[in-house]
Amino acid sequence: YVRSKVYERENGCCQRCGRFVFGRRAHVHHVIPIKEDPTLKLEENNLRLLCPVCHTIEENEDKPKKVFPSYFGSPPIKN
Repeated sequence: YVRSKVYERENGCCQRCGRFVFGRRAHVHHVIPIKEDPTLKLEENNLRLLCPVCHTIEENEDKPKKVFPSYFGSPPIKN
């Protein structure tokens, strides 16, 4: 019910890039994550309609970037 209200409110368009999204491609994103405040889980003002690409970006924006060392071209480890 809340999901469909958010979809209607945004006329089926991603709030980040403006693309039209439909069905399973329409993702509802919690601005304040549920684990930070479970009481906002179904609060319409805490929900944004996003396309899958923008949802992935939003979910990972605040996470620290993983840095992987380069294994190629590294000097050999001496025993």
